[in-house]
Amino acid sequence: MTHRAEGNLDRAIGELELVVDLDRQVDHPDLASDTAVLEQVRQERAELGK
Repeated sequence: MTHRAEGNLDRAIGELELVVDLDRQVDHPDLASDTAVLEQVRQERAELGK
């Protein structure tokens, strides 16, 4: 979330993609919330690109 706060959305997305991938591999209980955050940051990036 530090990258997101600094406005580095690409890096934040990259880190979150890793987190979500690891969550899936170990069936982590935070998978849904981490995936939601990833989608939110992707949406923020898309909005800035308009």
